[in-house]
Amino acid sequence: MGGKAGVDFYFLDDFGTSFKATVIYDPYFLLACKLGFEAEVEEWTRRKFEGLVKKTSRVMKEDLQMPNHLLGYRRTFIKIDFHNVNDLLAVRKVLMPIAEENRKKVDAMDIYAEVANSRAGFDIFDDNQETRKPTSFVEASDYIVDIREYDVPYHVRVSIDKDIRVGKWYTVEAKHGVVSLTLIEERLARADPVVLAFDIETTKLPLKFPDAIIDQIMMISYMIEGQVYSLCLH
Repeated sequence: MGGKAGVDFYFLDDFGTSFKATVIYDPYFLLACKLGFEAEVEEWTRRKFEGLVKKTSRVMKEDLQMPNHLLGYRRTFIKIDFHNVNDLLAVRKVLMPIAEENRKKVDAMDIYAEVANSRAGFDIFDDNQETRKPTSFVEASDYIVDIREYDVPYHVRVSIDKDIRVGKWYTVEAKHGVVSLTLIEERLARADPVVLAFDIETTKLPLKFPDAIIDQIMMISYMIEGQVYSLCLH
């Protein structure tokens, strides 16, 4: 086990002092499977990756990879949560080729049939129908047709899901080792950070930009907190 995953966020307070807060958040990705086989895939995933998968759940999201996704077609995805990013990468490495191979077997007619039946209000793989094929834990992997949101960087995922934005004011609290951030909506003025600017004067050939290999530094000047300083080099 590689511990828990978290993101370090750096803040400025009212007095210009900086501090760090670590927000713990479970990384995850989504699995798309054939309509009606979510339970089998979910159970297979938990058994196959026992110790790596923290939990599974189902979420409804718009399927943006459908040719007619602008119509707002929503499908059920299996959300797989992990303790840390290493566990996510280990499971993704196994599931990625499975999903790619199964996706090759799904043609456009299968996709449109799934959409049509879901909109009609019934499931082509309904438990009450004799047409449903029997499955086992081994066969369940055959119904994984895609893996989504696996490529979102972890810190970006946390910022999106937690709605944490640069330049906003937050109340930072820590209770029982858990850090929470609460947006202070009424505060709009930005914090006043410490700004450091510098300028380097160098030699250069006519009509050329300075070249670090052949040109020399003559002077470095910098400004911090409104005060300008110069360093003359001989």
